[in-house]
Amino acid sequence: MFAINLSFPGGYSLGPTLLLLLSVVLLLPRSWLSSATPFKLRINAHDRWLMAAFGAYFCALAAEILWFHLKSRELDKPARFLLAIPVLLILLRYPPRVTWLWRGVILSAVSAGVIAVYQKIWLGMDRAEGFLYPIQFGDLSMLMGVLCLAGIAWGQEQKRRAYWITAFALGAAMGIGASLLSGSRGGWIGAPLIFLMLIRNYSNFLSRTQWIGLITGIFMCGAAVVAIPETGVARRIHQIYIDIHDYRQGENNTSLGARFDLWRMANYMYGHRPIFGYGSYQFVEMRNEIHEKFGYGQGVIEQDLQSAHNEILDAAAKRGSIGVLALLGVYLVPLALFSRYRKSRDMTTRSLALGGAMIPVCFMDFGMSQVLFTHNDAVMVYPYAIAVFWACLRYRQAQLRWTNSGFLPSSK
Repeated sequence: MFAINLSFPGGYSLGPTLLLLLSVVLLLPRSWLSSATPFKLRINAHDRWLMAAFGAYFCALAAEILWFHLKSRELDKPARFLLAIPVLLILLRYPPRVTWLWRGVILSAVSAGVIAVYQKIWLGMDRAEGFLYPIQFGDLSMLMGVLCLAGIAWGQEQKRRAYWITAFALGAAMGIGASLLSGSRGGWIGAPLIFLMLIRNYSNFLSRTQWIGLITGIFMCGAAVVAIPETGVARRIHQIYIDIHDYRQGENNTSLGARFDLWRMANYMYGHRPIFGYGSYQFVEMRNEIHEKFGYGQGVIEQDLQSAHNEILDAAAKRGSIGVLALLGVYLVPLALFSRYRKSRDMTTRSLALGGAMIPVCFMDFGMSQVLFTHNDAVMVYPYAIAVFWACLRYRQAQLRWTNSGFLPSSK
């Protein structure tokens, strides 16, 4: 699922689709599966919380469709969260091997870096975009790079330690590098917070020499990417200051200026309908009305922007507090569940927990400047990646309990 999500057009859909098809076996009689099932994890309260968060998000968007009489096709993307529930159930019954999980993450990050370098340096494209749009490609590449950093603790304990550490370091550099070459600045905003979380979790694990080497390597790679004019990273960073300066001077037709006005508009809408919001279709009408009434947002009108370019503000304007609570649920419930194990002494548990926690943290970061859950790639990555990491973490905890009790499951 991870290895091919950025490697070719529509690759992000193939893995979740196959998992969903495999979940059909859950409908078969238990007696048919008893001899083939090596173990069975009992569904616990934490699993139910995760499934409830996915289900509540779907219900909130379904309520918007019914309340505001939207077209039924608008249910397509939120339905991916609902369909992640049977995928989670089949993964709890047949958890993936951790080795293959990390291999997939590494391959995803490396392939993203190779594609980004080819498009940006060889083809001379203004921004690397892979087989997506630059923003989504850059954000998902950053996610894969961050997950590689989370996997270092697991690699440190493997027999082929040098191989795994090198592979994770290469994946991190290529994934983060691909994000830089995409010019997707929204993915860079929360990078300091993300790296701070990584440092706090691994501060008592890696030696001082290893930390110095890792941080120095990341800094040198980042500085090299910024310093080379052909990458366009320095230009994209400088453009931030230009856009802010122009916005202060009254020019709001820039990318950043239009976002500032959208955020003001969304905040205004939420203030007037804080419970149910205005709905996706009426959002556009209100956007035009606010422009006529208050005079700002010319860039928004000219570019015909139909979302708030901020995940939380967009939910607030279109679905009110109900939508905001549902969105916070799919962010904070997984984050809270994974965070329970981030300090575990077992490095496999710690790496899985940190990787799982990084998924909502990264998406909250990306959602500050983009409404990702309106795109197929995001809704096919977010809930299913969480399901995979959670299933692996749950099985690892079961293994530890079996080991401590003196019972080890068979190799089958």
